[in-house]
Amino acid sequence: MNLSLDTILTNARELVSRLRRDDATADTAVSQAQYVQERILSMKQYGDDLAELNDISSHRPKIDILYNIQKENRLIKQLQKENEELKQLVTEHRSVLEKIMYKYRQHVQQLKLMEEKEKIAVQLFNAGLAQEIQEKASKIQEMALIMQRAIDIDDTNNAAQEERISALLLENRGLKEILAVHENMHKNKPISTTIPESNIKHNTDSALSWTQNIIALTIGAILLSAIVTFLAVLLWRSRQRRLLKTKCEPSESTPFSSVNIETPRPKEIVLYPIVPKLIQFNPPDINENTYVSASTINTTKKHRKKNLLQ
Repeated sequence: MNLSLDTILTNARELVSRLRRDDATADTAVSQAQYVQERILSMKQYGDDLAELNDISSHRPKIDILYNIQKENRLIKQLQKENEELKQLVTEHRSVLEKIMYKYRQHVQQLKLMEEKEKIAVQLFNAGLAQEIQEKASKIQEMALIMQRAIDIDDTNNAAQEERISALLLENRGLKEILAVHENMHKNKPISTTIPESNIKHNTDSALSWTQNIIALTIGAILLSAIVTFLAVLLWRSRQRRLLKTKCEPSESTPFSSVNIETPRPKEIVLYPIVPKLIQFNPPDINENTYVSASTINTTKKHRKKNLLQ
C-alpha cells in the first residue's frame, strides 16, 4: 500500500510538472502567434502603403521626382560636409582638451612638489629656530647664574663689611667709655693722675687708622663687585656678537638657501653695570656714634637684584 501511494504521488507530481510545461509552451505559442499576426498586419499595411505610393507616383510627372531627388542629394551633400566639419571641430576640441589636461597635470605635479619643498623648508626652519631658542635659553641661564653669583658675592662682601663695621663701632664705644673714665679720673685727681698727651694721641691715631682701613676695605669690595659685573657684561656682549656673526654668514648646510625667510630677531637685553653706593665713613660721625643704618643697605641690595633680574 505504501509503495502504491508513493508511486501515485510521484505520478501526480510528474503530471503537474508536465501540465505546467504544457501551459508554458502554450503561452509561448500564443505569444508567437500574436507576434506573427502583428507582423502579417504590418506587412499588409506596408504593401498597401507601397501600392498607394506607386499610384501617387504614377500620376505625378518624372521631372518633379528628379528635381526633388536632386534637392535631396544636395541636402545630403551639405549635411555630409557639415558632419565632416563637425568631426574636425570635435577632433580639435579633443586635442585642445588633451593639451589643457596635460598642462593641468603638470601644474598639479609642480604644486605638489612645491608644497613638499615648502614643508621641508618649514621643518628645517622650525628646527633651526628651536636650536636657536635652546641656545639662547641656555645662554640666558648662564648669564642669570653669573649675575646671581655676582649678587651673592656682593651680599657676602656687604655682610662682612657690616660685621666689621659693627665690631669697629663696639670698639669705638669701648674706647669712648675708657676715655670718659680717664677724663673723670683726671677731673677727680688733677695732680696725681695726669694722662700723658702721648697716650691720647696714640688712641686718636689708632681710631683714625681703623676708620681708614674700614674705608679702604669697603672701597675694595665695591670695586671688586663692579669689576665682576663689568666682566660679566663684556662676556655677554662678546657672545652676542659671535651669534650675530654666525647669523650673518650664509649657511652652506641648508639645502634650500634660496628661500628668503626673515628670522625674527629677539629683543636685545641691555645690561648696565650697577655700581653700589659708596658708604661714606667720616671719622667725626664715628666719634659721635652716628653711622649708616642696615635698612639703607638692604634697600640698595633689593634695587640691585631687581635691576639685574630685569
